[in-house]
Parts: sequence; structure tokens; C-alpha cells
Amino acid sequence: MTNAQHYRPNFCKALDRPDLEKDPKFATYDDRMKNAGELVTIIEEFFVGRTFAQLKEILSANNLIWSPASTPLEITQDPQAIDNEFFVDWDHPRYGKIKIHNNPIKLSETVAEQRSAAPELGEHMEEIMKGLGYPEEDIKKLAAGGAVG
Repeated sequence: MTNAQHYRPNFCKALDRPDLEKDPKFATYDDRMKNAGELVTIIEEFFVGRTFAQLKEILSANNLIWSPASTPLEITQDPQAIDNEFFVDWDHPRYGKIKIHNNPIKLSETVAEQRSAAPELGEHMEEIMKGLGYPEEDIKKLAAGGAVG
């Protein structure tokens, strides 16, 4: 949250603790950091025992910025992520059709797209090692011994 101070009155109201808004232990960001343990306990006491549906209603009704913690798989099904085209289907040359993270940069005249798969482990090892000055026979010895590959 970029401006926690702005949301503080509504957060105190949502917690059903309007007294916290005037409490000098929590007045500023620095005060809240100094007394974080106590503040976390207060917040935990409010959250424990409430369902997600109840918390969603309370936090939304108080115009607070919040979001549930999601697993990576859940995020690919998130309506906002879908609407923002954060993920796209891509035909991987080895694995077939998969969902991948879309390029976050949006340009008005240039479409960003996935053109190739990431290299396989060790796919460019020989080329890289040659570029670093390793002789071919040393590269073969290192690969045969399992040190690279």
C-alpha cells in the first residue's frame, strides 16, 4: 500500500477499533514499526475466527486495499489477471500448449510475443565455454566427468 496513513482510519474502523486511530503508539508509520508486535496481535485477534467471506465484506465495505494470498495456479485463474492478459497460451515445441506469463510491457505499435522456448539445461554450454576460451578437448573432458553439461 503506497499510502498506508491515508487508509488508517478506515482500517481502524474495519477492525472495529476506532480507538486505534488516536492511539499515539500507532499514529505514524515509525510508531507502528516500533509497536509492531502489539499491532500484529490486535490484527490477528480480529482476523482469527472470521471466514474469508466475512473479511472480504468488511475490508471491501471500508474501501481498503486487500487481496487474498493465492497459489501460482490460482493466479492464472484470477479474473483481473485474465482481463489484464497477464497469461497467454503458447505452443511449446516440447511440451505442447501451455499457459505462460505474458510480457508485462505493452507498447502501442509493437506486439510483444513469446517466439522461442527457453534453452534446455546445458543446451548452449559448449558455445559459452568456447566463448570463455576453453579448448574443445577440455570441454569434452569436463562434460564426460559431469562437471558441465
